Amino acid sequence: MLLITILAIFGMAGLVYFLHNQNEKQHQNVPDLAQVGKAVVRFGKKFPIPATSSEDDVEKQLAKYLQIHFKQVRRQFPVGDFSQRERIDIDIADGTIGIEIKLAELLRKTNERNRLLGQVDTYQARRYGKHRLWVVIVGEKGWTETPIGVEMKQILHSKGAGLIHLTFNAS
Repeated sequence: MLLITILAIFGMAGLVYFLHNQNEKQHQNVPDLAQVGKAVVRFGKKFPIPATSSEDDVEKQLAKYLQIHFKQVRRQFPVGDFSQRERIDIDIADGTIGIEIKLAELLRKTNERNRLLGQVDTYQARRYGKHRLWVVIVGEKGWTETPIGVEMKQILHSKGAGLIHLTFNAS
């Protein structure tokens, strides 16, 4: 009898714990641009990015890190309906926040900068709107102070997109 009572108490405690966690998960706030931005900056400080990294390498590592902090982090997520070929690098919470990653070195070319700005316009028009999109530029320290960096920052700000610059590992 004592054993049954003890098992019943632990069973009820377990059930209460489970239901509490389920309820808490359902009521978590949807992340906003600032929360995601802070997480991306923490990623850049915590994990050195080798200078030999590709966009895909950074995307994989960043997505893995963000999965710890946010629900529904998906890579190469279709923007618009599934028949369209445009895909954002990282989507968080089913279209709540989008992240597009670019290497600073590639943005030296005018056509790559124009391509990025076209992607921002498309992603905002189809899914993210203003203030729900981050552009993460990965490159050398000080890139944001270069003429290209300053111009990109101004243009993205005017479009309502955020810019985060992550630097390559110094070694």
